[in-house]
Amino acid sequence: MATVTGLGGVFLRADDPKALRAWYAQHLGLTEAHGCTTFGWRELHDPRRVGSTVWSTFPRDTTYFAPSEAEAMINYRVDDLDGLLKALADAGHPPVGPVEETEYGRFGWVLDPENNKIELWQPPDTPASPFDANVPNPRPGEQRFFGARPTLPVADLERSVVFYREHLGFVVTVRMEGPPAFAMLARDTAELSLVVTAAPQPMPYAAVYIEVADVRALHRAHTKAGLHLAHPLTTHPWGLTDFVVVDPDGHRVALGQRDA
Repeated sequence: MATVTGLGGVFLRADDPKALRAWYAQHLGLTEAHGCTTFGWRELHDPRRVGSTVWSTFPRDTTYFAPSEAEAMINYRVDDLDGLLKALADAGHPPVGPVEETEYGRFGWVLDPENNKIELWQPPDTPASPFDANVPNPRPGEQRFFGARPTLPVADLERSVVFYREHLGFVVTVRMEGPPAFAMLARDTAELSLVVTAAPQPMPYAAVYIEVADVRALHRAHTKAGLHLAHPLTTHPWGLTDFVVVDPDGHRVALGQRDA
C-alpha cells in the first residue's frame, strides 16, 4: 500500500520571509542556511540511510501554495507517488496539476478536505551508505560527529548539478531557487552543497576530498570519459591513493582511497 513515510518539509507564508526566518533563528534556534533550515536525520530502522526535512518561508503572494489560501503547506515523503495519487483520486481527491519529474525526486499535489494544499514527494532511490547500523547510540554527554558537508560557490547551479550527478553519481536531496539558489547533494555518506555566487574563486588545491571504495576503477572510468584531471593517480607515503578532477567552476575535487 502506498503511504507517507515522513515529513519532507514545512513551508509558511510570510509578509517578510527573511525577517520571519530571523525570528525563528533568534528565538527557536532554527539555523538558516541559504533561505531555509534543514534537519538531517537517519532512518530509524536502517540508520545507513540518510534524509532531510526542510523548513522555510515564502512571500505572502506566492503561487506555490495555489489554489489553496492556507498559511502553510506540508511536504510529505512517500514511497509510491503514483500509487498514492491514484488512491486519492479514487477517493475523490484528484491531483492538483501534473506530476513533476526532477533529478531530486518526483512531486505531486492534492487538496485535503479543508482546502490545504499537500505536497507529496517521492525522493530518488539512493543506495544505503556504509554507515555501521550496529554502532550504539552515544552515552549521555558523549558527542559524535557523523560527517561534514563542504559548500562550493558556483556560477551556474544546473551546470554544476549535472556535473556532480553524471560524473560522480551524486543525487540532489534539497534544492531551493533562492536567492541565493543552492542545492544539497549526497552519495552514500558523502555530502556536498552548491551555492550560486556571482564570481566563484576556486582554490589552487583540492577544496573537497571524497573517500571512495575503489579509486583505481574510478580513475579508469574518468580517464576514459575524458574528464579534466588536475592531478594524476598518485599513491602517497601517508597511506592514501588519489587523483584530482576539476568541476565546471574550476574547483578541484580529490577522490581517494586508504591503502590497505
